Amino acid sequence: MFAYNLYFKFRVIITTMKKILFVSIILMILSGSQLYAQEKSKKELRKENRDAALVQEKEMIAQILNEQDFEFIAVELVSSGTAMISNVRLNGLWGITVTPNTFKCYLPVYGMSSPVGRPTLLRRLDFFTKDFKIKMDDAGSRGTTITIVSSDNVGNKSYTFRLMVTPNGRMSTLVVSSDFTAPVSFSGNLNY
Repeated sequence: MFAYNLYFKFRVIITTMKKILFVSIILMILSGSQLYAQEKSKKELRKENRDAALVQEKEMIAQILNEQDFEFIAVELVSSGTAMISNVRLNGLWGITVTPNTFKCYLPVYGMSSPVGRPTLLRRLDFFTKDFKIKMDDAGSRGTTITIVSSDNVGNKSYTFRLMVTPNGRMSTLVVSSDFTAPVSFSGNLNY
């Protein structure tokens, strides 16, 4: 009889422990899913904050570009036409400057002039004009594309400058093309 009572008490304890364990597991699962839901909402909140900051930066860049008062500083020549020169680091002296009434261009043009094929600075685009047309296109999540059509000082050579500005304005790419030369690409920064 003593063994039966001990067995019965042991069975009640085991059953109670199973119930407690089952309830504990259920509570852990529920609390884990609540933590996951909180974590997910924190991630969503961070994403919303990043998206809002990006929209604000894009609006600021669009306003600056609409005012037509900015400067592109070329930091690297990415490619230069048929000479296949690429990734030439530049000092901060090269670039274009746009104001509502003027356009200034000071950019290098590289090529192969020596017999061993070393890149040399053959000439530079260096002109200042009031005769230019500017057009801006919203490229959506890629940023803004600005197209500037201008002619040099004498007015006999026409150039097209295509400036792609990222939504936050931190990195830009400039492609310069004309009817008489191959396109030249630069990467750089936008100053405003």
